[in-house]
Amino acid sequence: MADMQQIYICIGSNEPDAMARVKEASNALESKLTDAHICGPYRTLPYPPAPADGPVYANAVVSGRTELSLEAVKTWLKETESNLGRRAGHKNSGKVVIDLDIVVYGNEICRFGEFEADYFRHGYEILLSKKPDR
Repeated sequence: MADMQQIYICIGSNEPDAMARVKEASNALESKLTDAHICGPYRTLPYPPAPADGPVYANAVVSGRTELSLEAVKTWLKETESNLGRRAGHKNSGKVVIDLDIVVYGNEICRFGEFEADYFRHGYEILLSKKPDR
C-alpha cells in the first residue's frame, strides 16, 4: 500500500455562476479523497495576472489524503477540469470556467505564488486551524 499524502487543492472560477461551479468541483474532489475537508466557496477579488477590473472570483480550498503520486494528482485535476467544462483557450480570453491546482503535496509546496496568495491562504489557514494534528 502506498503512503498517504496530505494535499491541498485550490479551486477557482470567475464565471457568473462561479459559486456553483466551485461547489461542484469541491464535491468532485471530496469524493476521491480520504479525510476530505472543504473551505469555501468564498468570493475574492481578481488576483494578478487577472485584470483588477475583471470579474469577481469564487474560490475554495480542499484538503485530504491520497495515495496518488504528484503527477497522478495533476493528471486527475486536469481531467476533472475538462469534465467540468474547462477548454483550451478559455484562460487566454480571461474566462476561468474552473481552475484546479495542487498547491501542497505532502511536505512540498507545488505552487509558491498560489501558496502566498490571499485567495488560497484564506481557506488553507481555516483548514489548518481545524486539524488537531498536522
